[in-house]
Amino acid sequence: MDDKSQLTWEEVSEEDDGDPGYENFSRIDFNLWTDDPSVLRASEDLVSGLKGHKTLNRTCMMVLLLNLYRCWLMDETKWLAYMRGKDRYCLCRKYNKNDISWTGLTRSVDHLISLDHIEHKIGFYFRGVVVEKGKCSRARLRGSFADLLESEYGFTDSVIRRHPQEEVVILKDTDKIPIDYKDTNHNDADGKRKFLKRYNELLEGTYIDLDAGDYKAKESMWVDLSRKHCYRVFNNGKKTLIHGGRFYGGWWQGIPSELRLKIIINNMKVVECDYSGIHINLLYAKEGIDFNCLGKDAYQLPEYDITREYRNFFKVLLLAALNAKNDGLAKKAINRKFNKTPYKFPSEKPNLDEAIKHFKNYHSPIAHHFFKGVGHALMNTDAKIAEYVLRKMTEQDIPVLSVHDSFICPKIHEDSLISSMREAFSRHCGFSLERAIRFYRESESPIKRARPSRVPRVNITYEEHSTNEALGVYSDDFMVDLTSINDSRLVNRIMNYDHNGEIAKYVSIPIEKEPEVPSMRIVPRRELIVH
Repeated sequence: MDDKSQLTWEEVSEEDDGDPGYENFSRIDFNLWTDDPSVLRASEDLVSGLKGHKTLNRTCMMVLLLNLYRCWLMDETKWLAYMRGKDRYCLCRKYNKNDISWTGLTRSVDHLISLDHIEHKIGFYFRGVVVEKGKCSRARLRGSFADLLESEYGFTDSVIRRHPQEEVVILKDTDKIPIDYKDTNHNDADGKRKFLKRYNELLEGTYIDLDAGDYKAKESMWVDLSRKHCYRVFNNGKKTLIHGGRFYGGWWQGIPSELRLKIIINNMKVVECDYSGIHINLLYAKEGIDFNCLGKDAYQLPEYDITREYRNFFKVLLLAALNAKNDGLAKKAINRKFNKTPYKFPSEKPNLDEAIKHFKNYHSPIAHHFFKGVGHALMNTDAKIAEYVLRKMTEQDIPVLSVHDSFICPKIHEDSLISSMREAFSRHCGFSLERAIRFYRESESPIKRARPSRVPRVNITYEEHSTNEALGVYSDDFMVDLTSINDSRLVNRIMNYDHNGEIAKYVSIPIEKEPEVPSMRIVPRRELIVH
C-alpha cells in the first residue's frame, strides 16, 4: 500500500517496529512530584542549554522523568502515553500544581528523543465515515538511560511522590473540562479534601494486590497496582458541588467485576457488598415509596426473558433514561453500548421504543423522572452514601475499596461494612434496610453479598497464623492460601509483606485477551491526522 492514510496505526507500527506492545501503557500523571536531590540534579543537567524558561523546563523534565521511570519500574516494556495536542493542556492552575505546559512537556520529550534516551511513537487520530479512533503518543526509557538514572543519579522507587498540594476534589463543566471553584462552608470542599487525604493515606499503607490467575478478559489489559490514590469528580459546573461527586482513581474500578473477589488486602480474602438498583431505590424514595417492599426486581420485566443479557440491557436503559435529556439521546447511548460490548446483551437487539414503553410502565411511579438528565443528582446522593461508608470504615482503620455503590473489604470485616452500608442508606434514603432483610440472599435485596468462590485446597494451612480467639474462628478462613496461587511473583509479594511489611509499589499485572474466532471486516477509508 502506498497510501498510508488507509492503514491503521497497528499496521504501520508492525511494518516499522515488529510488535512493540503499544497497548501496554500508563497515562501521564501531572501530579507526580519530588524534592529528592537526585531527580532534581538529573532534571537540571538534562535541560542545561535548552531554550525556554529554565525553571519551567526543569519542572517539566522532572515530571516527565518520574513518569517514565515509574513505567520502567512496573515493566521495562511499558509505554508512557501522553497528548501532543496543544488543546489538551488547558488545565487551570488548581489542577496543575506543577504548572506543566504543552510547550514545556513536548520540548522535554523532543529533547530526550534527540539524546536517544527514549523510544517514541507519535500519536494519531482517524476521522472516518463509520469509525473515529485515535491513540496518544507513546514514549519509554531506553535501558541504557534507565541504568544511567539509577547508577549516576541514584534513582529508586522512593523518589516518586505526589504533589503535596494536589487537588483531589475536582469540578467539571458540562463539557467535562475541569474548572476552578472556591471553597465555601456550603460546598464543604475542604472537609471533603481532608477526608480524602486521610483515606488515601490509609490506602497507601495498605497492601492491595490481585490474583488474576489464568483469567482471560474480553480485551487485553494491564492492571497498575500503584494506582491507589483516589479523588472525587463533581459535574455540571455548579459551584455548590451538588452534581456527581463519585470516587475515582483506584485500579480496582477498571478490572472486570469477576476479578474483584480475587483482590487481596493485607494478605486477606475479600468480600464485596453492593446496593442492588440504588438509583431505582432513591427515585422511589423521592415518591415516598420503599421499593424493597414491592417485592420485584428492578430489571426483570414480565414481557422479556429472565436472562443476564436482558438484565444488562435494562440496566443500560435505566442509565440512559436517567442521564439523557430526551429519549433520542438515550437511544444513541444504548446503541453505543450495544456496539461496544455486544457480548453482554441479547443476540437480537430489542425494539428500543417498545422497551422504553414497557420500562416506563413497569416503573410508572418514577417514570416522570426519566429523560430529564437527573443522573448527576442521583450520583451525588450515591456518592454521599459512599462517603459515609468510607468515613465510618476509615475511622476504624479498615481499608475499603469503592466502586461507586459497591464496596470491597477484608472478609473478616464484613459485618462492619454491612452495618455501615445500612446506616448510610437509611440516612440518605429515609428507609431502613431492616425491612428488606428478608431479601438478603435474593437478587432483589438492596444489599447483595458476593462471596469468594471455593478453590481446591491441600492439607497445608497458611503459615504461622493462629486462631482469632475474639471471633472464635481460625484466621485461615480469612487469610489467602499461598498454596492456591500459581503466580510465583504474587507469592513473593505476599511473603515480603508478611515478613517485612514491605509493599511492592510499582507492579503491572498483564491480563490476556480471550482467543477469538477470526472474522473478516471492512475497514473504511479514513483521514490520518497527527495527534
